[in-house]
Amino acid sequence: MQKMVNTLVMERYLSLYEDISLECVANGLEAVKLIDCDNRSFNLILMDCNMPVMDGFEAARKIRSLMQKKKQKKIFLLLPSLLIFCSLI
Repeated sequence: MQKMVNTLVMERYLSLYEDISLECVANGLEAVKLIDCDNRSFNLILMDCNMPVMDGFEAARKIRSLMQKKKQKKIFLLLPSLLIFCSLI
C-alpha cells in the first residue's frame, strides 16, 4: 500500500532528530497488533482518525485498554491523516 504524503512528510521531518525512532503502520488494526505484541515502549502515538480496516478512534480505545493492562502511559494525538509511532531513545 502506498504511504500517504502526510505520513512521508512527518517521517522525513522526525527522522532529522537522532533521538527519535519511528515505526509506521498502514491501519488501526496493525497499530493495535504492534502495541499488543511488541515488547518495545512508545512515548508518543500519532494516529490518523480515518484509516482503513480500523479507524483511529477504535484503535485508540483498544490501545488504551492494552496500555492499562500493561500499566503504561502514552500520549495520543489523533490527526486527520497520519499514523506514526515515536519512541525517544
